[in-house]
Amino acid sequence: MKPLNLFHTSKPIWTPLLGTARTFFALSSLITLLFNSSNDLFRPASGIADFPLCVGWGEYSIFCLLSPMLGLEVLRWICIAVLLIIISGVYPRITAFFQFWIAFSLFNSSIVVDGGDQVTLVASFLLLPMCLTDPRKNHWHQPNWHLEEQSYYRKSIANVAWISLQIQACIIYLEAFFVKFAVPEWANGTALYYWLSDPIVGLGLYNDSFIYQNFLSNTFVISLLTWSVLALEMLLFMGLLASSKNKTRLFVAGVAFHFMIILAHGLISFFMAMTGILMLYLLDYKRFENVKSWFKIREKQKSPVVLPD
Repeated sequence: MKPLNLFHTSKPIWTPLLGTARTFFALSSLITLLFNSSNDLFRPASGIADFPLCVGWGEYSIFCLLSPMLGLEVLRWICIAVLLIIISGVYPRITAFFQFWIAFSLFNSSIVVDGGDQVTLVASFLLLPMCLTDPRKNHWHQPNWHLEEQSYYRKSIANVAWISLQIQACIIYLEAFFVKFAVPEWANGTALYYWLSDPIVGLGLYNDSFIYQNFLSNTFVISLLTWSVLALEMLLFMGLLASSKNKTRLFVAGVAFHFMIILAHGLISFFMAMTGILMLYLLDYKRFENVKSWFKIREKQKSPVVLPD
């Protein structure tokens, strides 16, 4: 028996699913870099006088190593250009390292980071074995079945990384559930009232607005919404063991949930990162193609019917 037999899989790994997930992670970093100047990304903060942050492993950040020569603003645009190349999909074996380095640099050196940047960093690291073993010239190409069959050891190594990423995603949702449930406001069902009515990070609603009067101030509705978040995060945690059909349903529910966070809090880069990790957590190539087919069917149904003259 081959030593990596336990981790080998007959399912294709190097597919457009991998490319789409990589693109979402790249978009997460790209949005942060594109819509924030270097003065916003790198500046003093409470207890932090020097910038960019170059502490510990952070000294290997691209912004720490090259800013004395090129400057932070030039480096920001270089990272934007590299991320666009990554999104184009060319040579994932080469661009994977630069994707990880940019995610690492942004998370360690910038003062403007959130959970999405941390997810992107971890995912970009775990994607390295999957991309470094990818035989394709572009991550948008369809799987090469002949090469997949011949690449036993490379495919096994890539599959180990994929499984590790799925376990990481599983832990993210498990931790999100337990950390929230330990807070009294989440346990008693009032947390979303405070988050959504917050004047800075919330919806910015007036007390006499329709949504506030009929939803936020309604005890039953706000409790149902708050506990629904906890229930969905627990279901997403259990998604690792779900059936194929339920994994697709959980994927759609998870993407919709993170999209609602955009509407409530404006965390677009966080949405991109979590959508990317949900893809690799809950989808395989077959389920990915099924989701794409569903959207194509919906588009055809919406398209107008052209009658002959």
